[in-house]
Amino acid sequence: ENRKATAVEYLALGGLARSLTCAALLPVTVVKTRFESGNFQYSGVMTALRNVKAQEGLRGLYSGGSATILRDAPFSGLYYLFYSKGKDYVAQFHDRKLT
Repeated sequence: ENRKATAVEYLALGGLARSLTCAALLPVTVVKTRFESGNFQYSGVMTALRNVKAQEGLRGLYSGGSATILRDAPFSGLYYLFYSKGKDYVAQFHDRKLT
């Protein structure tokens, strides 16, 4: 079956993709933010990841995760929706499928 996704499906796909990306990258983002603050002195990224996990556990590595996902997922869902629908709209005038 070759059907187009609905607007809600595009929103959900974009939001879900961004949520998974946030979850995967959040520990590195936490360390990056700590480096930038100047309040933490780590010798490297891997050392920082190990120290945060040892001292604060997984909760420390994922601090701010819910706020990040609540900020990023709606944007990514809307972005993917408008990108996909816009691509379809332009393609109908050029009588071909855009990739």
